[in-house]
Amino acid sequence: MNEDKKILRDKFRAVRGTAKSEDKDNKIFNLTVESEFFRCADIIFAYFSVGSEADTLKIIHYALSEGKKVALPKCTDKKGAMDFYFIDDTDSSLEEGMFSLKEPDISSCEKAYASDNSLCIVPALAMDKDGYRLGYGGGYYDRFLSSFKGATVGLCYEECFCDELPRDKYDIRLDTIITDYKIYEIK
Repeated sequence: MNEDKKILRDKFRAVRGTAKSEDKDNKIFNLTVESEFFRCADIIFAYFSVGSEADTLKIIHYALSEGKKVALPKCTDKKGAMDFYFIDDTDSSLEEGMFSLKEPDISSCEKAYASDNSLCIVPALAMDKDGYRLGYGGGYYDRFLSSFKGATVGLCYEECFCDELPRDKYDIRLDTIITDYKIYEIK
């Protein structure tokens, strides 16, 4: 299974790299912020997008401008674990962390805890119609989501949305997938 996932990760990195565009990111942004689950959320757990990932920075800025609390992940020393911390902005609240990703500066950010009205925006290389995702292989989000109480949404380009992905017993299913084409409610 791990070899299958490695091959798929390489494939979808390439697909995502050619799929990314400002127009598609804008469509994902609009579908996300106009959705009922986003409007109803009091806390947005997000990630700082990099490279060919669907853009989350515009979503983060919009959520902050709407008075929502926004939390970003900080990888801990424990392998595969992360905590989320509230940020005030994407400049002074962040520092370079593990994997050269922008993470909250925990000396100035408060640890975040989910409420029932929280929304977690989850990264992936690909997602399938059953709500499963092909992540980066560290298991960080599956560990976090195993106890998350709010709604979950994955963002990906339509080219990275497929019928079925390989899954393990620890993989956590998402509630919703948003692509540049539409919102897929997972049943």
